[in-house]
Amino acid sequence: MARSTVRNVAKLVTTIGLGAITAITPQSARPGLAERLTTAGARIRRVDLDRVAHAVGAWLPEVSRDECRAIAAEMRAVRIEQAMCRGYGVFRRGWPARITVRGIEHLHAAHTEGRGVIVWLMSFLDATPFNIIAAAAGHPVTHLSLPTHGVWGEARLSQLIFAPIVLRGELRSQGRRVLITRPGLDYVRDLVSVLESEHGTVTIRGDESEGRLKVEAPHLGGVASFPTGAPSLAHRTGAALLTTATIRRGPLDHEVVVDPPVGVSRGLDRRTFQREAVREYARRLDERVRTHPGSRPSWPFLASRPP
Repeated sequence: MARSTVRNVAKLVTTIGLGAITAITPQSARPGLAERLTTAGARIRRVDLDRVAHAVGAWLPEVSRDECRAIAAEMRAVRIEQAMCRGYGVFRRGWPARITVRGIEHLHAAHTEGRGVIVWLMSFLDATPFNIIAAAAGHPVTHLSLPTHGVWGEARLSQLIFAPIVLRGELRSQGRRVLITRPGLDYVRDLVSVLESEHGTVTIRGDESEGRLKVEAPHLGGVASFPTGAPSLAHRTGAALLTTATIRRGPLDHEVVVDPPVGVSRGLDRRTFQREAVREYARRLDERVRTHPGSRPSWPFLASRPP
């Protein structure tokens, strides 16, 4: 059995198991459950915490060793809570954590312009809370996604069997999922139609290692490569371009933060617009990473060069 298949089976079993426990636990007791699971995980995989703390220290040299370990511990908590919430979605609709929102007025205001809205996601905690908040506000999302999202490896079997189960709650929260296809660009036409014909909301992750075209920008004192899909689509369609992230405030206490539009002039040529928009995205990402480093479980592993 391929290593990726073994990892996918383990992920599926863990997700379903944590989801079942979360679903049968009273809502008031779930934060305590999350804390106990996180503590148990830290004891079992102490080496992982040390490794992640070392990676954090490479990116944030001004942070003390003890603070790096605290950040690594919160990253572990985020991963546990993400698995609990995704697993919960296998059995029930919704999100088992408390969700609050800050900045939803920016999404409403952007839609009044009548050209659609692109929400540039940052990989903090999970995108599902934003999907839920946006749908409740009357703006169901169309999400651009890789076929491999939610699973390890490129195996078609994993994409057909494992991903729909692990991502069941996330897929329910989306109005529509558009898959990135290679080598064709049919998915781009689908997104253009959502924005220009339906004036809808499109979500695109901005800090993934994937992407056909990328632009380098300063990142935590080093350099990172960011895909240009979101700003390219915004320049082409005239859609508003916002950024967002979901922050962990405490055990199963999650806050969706919607930022103001990226204020780069639409009078610029496409390449210049992409470059300036990516630099603004990277600036916002840096600020959020430094303010809430533990809410971003994968940020030390972005395809980047540390300082």
